[in-house]
Amino acid sequence: MRKFKLIVGVLFGAVFNFFAQDNIISLESFFKTSDKTRFNLPPDGKYYSYLSRYEKHRNLFIENVTTNETKRITSFTDQNVRRYHWLNDSLIVITIDNDGDENYHLWMYNIKSLVSKDLTPYEKPEAEIHSVLGNTIIANFQNKDGIRGLYLIDALKNDSPKLLVKSMGFVDEEYVLDHTNKVRVIQAIDDKGQRVIYYRSGDKEELKLILRTNAEDQLLPQGFTEDNKTLYCFSNLNRDKFAAVLFDPETVKETKVIYENKTYDVNEAFNYDESQKKLLYLTYTDWKQQYFFLDSNTKKEYEVFFSKFKNSNVSVINKSSDKSYIIYVSGDKNPGEYYLYKNNNWKKIASVNPDLVQSDLVEMKPVEYQNREGTIIHGYLVAPKNKPLKSLPVIVSVHGGPWTRDEWGYNSSFQFLANRGYAVFYMDFRGSRGYGKNHYSSSFKAWDKMNDDIYDGVKWLIKEGIANKDKIAIYGHSWGGYASNYGAVFHSDV
Repeated sequence: MRKFKLIVGVLFGAVFNFFAQDNIISLESFFKTSDKTRFNLPPDGKYYSYLSRYEKHRNLFIENVTTNETKRITSFTDQNVRRYHWLNDSLIVITIDNDGDENYHLWMYNIKSLVSKDLTPYEKPEAEIHSVLGNTIIANFQNKDGIRGLYLIDALKNDSPKLLVKSMGFVDEEYVLDHTNKVRVIQAIDDKGQRVIYYRSGDKEELKLILRTNAEDQLLPQGFTEDNKTLYCFSNLNRDKFAAVLFDPETVKETKVIYENKTYDVNEAFNYDESQKKLLYLTYTDWKQQYFFLDSNTKKEYEVFFSKFKNSNVSVINKSSDKSYIIYVSGDKNPGEYYLYKNNNWKKIASVNPDLVQSDLVEMKPVEYQNREGTIIHGYLVAPKNKPLKSLPVIVSVHGGPWTRDEWGYNSSFQFLANRGYAVFYMDFRGSRGYGKNHYSSSFKAWDKMNDDIYDGVKWLIKEGIANKDKIAIYGHSWGGYASNYGAVFHSDV
């Protein structure tokens, strides 16, 4: 019996190289990243902001859109700025800890005077921003009296933070506020591992349990409609695929389906414009992310972006009041680019990996095959450049989780391996998310069958003549690491 080849980490490039490639790119080039990240805009659009290195730590910078003048706002040499939000045209709130201790504080900075203030001057606030709307900050932290909960901070006043609701002590508590900043819903995981939803009609009432669900059946509240009566939710209750629905918390009943897809789950991304009190669009992922627009103006905006960047993932990071946009574009051969867009004018402001040339890279192609039970399994194939899809050395990559999924887009490791002459094959075996409840729950107490799905995919590659049956390896991290070891033990015939 042939020995299964289990290869880990950098040994891919160092030990094996079955094909001489036309253009060998250095290992370092594939894994470089941009010095600039987390771009954003203030309301007036006069600057754009980003995080970059200063004294080996991540700090906040702004750049004037007209003059290109750059200004460093923070100068930390012992800690990194984690996140930040614009409050108005001159104030920014940032999240930082103390030398990596994860005890996060919220600091407010004035970009003009550089005067700063700790908004959470407590011993262990462990602060997380929930949302920001204008000068109002909603954040989860522990105050000086040790009371953890959700608080409201008015950035323009010196008042103490206002407690909106105390923590219920559950794991993964998530809060849903109405449009008057009242906490009306708390969803969490209880001590039995079930998802629970608590609701109240006003902030003076006690929160009451209205729904308890298991790991398979879920209702995920996202926000209130404009009248503060009905909830926008993602739900797979009484259906196989997650759909976007309206839900009445008073009657505990679904009242309307906003959008559902027969083949794929609606993604759990709530694209709501608070200023317009309007849900703008929904997304789902087939082989790549797709959009379903609910607002005609937003659809027109995105059609401009899609026409500019075809066959790409395009995301609006931020939009200012003067209709400036920060756009992020990526794809299977594009590690990522940030653009400033206004009045049909485009300006590239950063590349995630400027060393790479897209024409030197290879496509990520969607594939599908049937497992031994006749179920369609979706996957992707990355093949060496200018090589026929015939008898290739193949590396199988298995995603972690296992209850996540693979998606179309740029992958440094896969491009590196393809540049060294390997095909990379990866798939959304049973248990992967995005394909409905049945596909997800069919993995419960069935890890052997999940591994069979992987094995069946490899057999399909061999049958199609794509893979050289004597040159197949497997690797992964997390659950993918387990699956790699499982494959080496139980599927050593390939």
